[in-house]
Amino acid sequence: MGHERHGAKQPNRFDPARGTAFGAFAIPTILGELKRYFRDSAWAVHVTRAAQERALAVEEASDELINEIRSQVADRIGKFARPKRIIWADDLPKTRSGKIMRRLLRDIAEGRALGDVTTLRDPDVMSQLEGKINEERAHAEA
Repeated sequence: MGHERHGAKQPNRFDPARGTAFGAFAIPTILGELKRYFRDSAWAVHVTRAAQERALAVEEASDELINEIRSQVADRIGKFARPKRIIWADDLPKTRSGKIMRRLLRDIAEGRALGDVTTLRDPDVMSQLEGKINEERAHAEA
């Protein structure tokens, strides 16, 4: 007869003649079965220490870059022009006119409905930017 690992057969291994409490047998047995079950049937995600350290370094570098940008703007243009917030974007809307792009970015930043986006080469960029702004707002409110 082979070793049974699952279910009702486990308590049959308990021997009260040994003088140990049933809990001392049951708890490690049940925990072991649960660990084996999740190990064998579930996906585990583990972020390595190196990846965590790289993410922290990027975050710190990002903060340093934001401070540097604010400092440069204050030095070159004036403190009144220093940006209150900086949001990193993968792309910006591309139009023939910078005026249209500035209007669209201002609409997103101020939470207004977007106007005409038909002149954009890639209208999806606007929804990506809106998503980033909404994430930042939700993070700031939390």
